[in-house]
Amino acid sequence: MAYSDWQKEKYGNVVKNTSDSEKAYAKKYSDGLTDTSIMPWGIHKNKAMANVPAKYLLWLYESGTLKDVQVKKYIEENLDALRKEI
Repeated sequence: MAYSDWQKEKYGNVVKNTSDSEKAYAKKYSDGLTDTSIMPWGIHKNKAMANVPAKYLLWLYESGTLKDVQVKKYIEENLDALRKEI
């Protein structure tokens, strides 16, 4: 099963074999993550984005391997504030 047309248009990529939880995540956060949104994966999974350490978010971003579009967008929108925190 592939992403729906709105997801292809929104994210610019196609993901095959998308799980129901991934679809729910994409739909819930289609407008982007906020400080109160929940980190969807990793060692800080289930924490509010505002409670995920800035150092960790910057490490994810600067590693060049971050594939989660929503988390990447959140980091980019808060880059200056995150850099001030460390």
